[in-house]
Amino acid sequence: MLRLVIKDISVGRYHILGMLLAIPIIVTNAVATMAKRFGGVAPGTILLVIIFVCSISTVLFIMNERRGREEMLIASLPVSRLTLVLSRYVSALLMAAAVLTLALTTFHVSGTFFQVPEPLLELFLTPGVALGTYAAIWIFLSYSLPFLVGYPMEQVFLRMCILPVGLAILAQGFQQAALLLQGSWSLDVAWIYELACDMRDWVLGRGRTHPLTTSALTALLAGAASYPIAAALYRRKEL
Repeated sequence: MLRLVIKDISVGRYHILGMLLAIPIIVTNAVATMAKRFGGVAPGTILLVIIFVCSISTVLFIMNERRGREEMLIASLPVSRLTLVLSRYVSALLMAAAVLTLALTTFHVSGTFFQVPEPLLELFLTPGVALGTYAAIWIFLSYSLPFLVGYPMEQVFLRMCILPVGLAILAQGFQQAALLLQGSWSLDVAWIYELACDMRDWVLGRGRTHPLTTSALTALLAGAASYPIAAALYRRKEL
């Protein structure tokens, strides 16, 4: 297992170097833009930026090892496919932790430079918020990894988008049907903003009695539900 994880990191070493440059630039630009143009840094916005950047960076890292002949070479090793899938999950866990640490460190350094209030800087370094952010990233990865390991590269993006887009359309359809029954109709997308606010409050630990425990359990359950699906898809995949 350890050798597989090391091999994943070796294959993605150039991607890792790219992340070391890209993530500080993106986070610093986000902080600078909010501080200069809007007069302050909004916790929800910077959280969204960090979660998005870290999630996409980890997804690209997993996708990078599937380019060229790397996937076939790894699959030819004398280990079971279940072990190969597990190594991808471990690699994703480690990479997500690494990029999150880099993003939070960058936010603290750039926030100090652009005079972000000290309480906000300290908030992002608290264990509850850090683990909540990591849990949010891992939930996204738990959804993405079965597609990344189980389907050909040209199908991954489309298949990943079908479910959330379908659910959004379904939710909007039910809402509009209810409005029509009441004799009115309007295109209301406020629920998207409310969902983003709920996610922000969850990550920040607002309204949660034990934020550390609930974040850890949520991440664990997400991974436990995701891994069997990814293993089943990869087992029947043709390489």
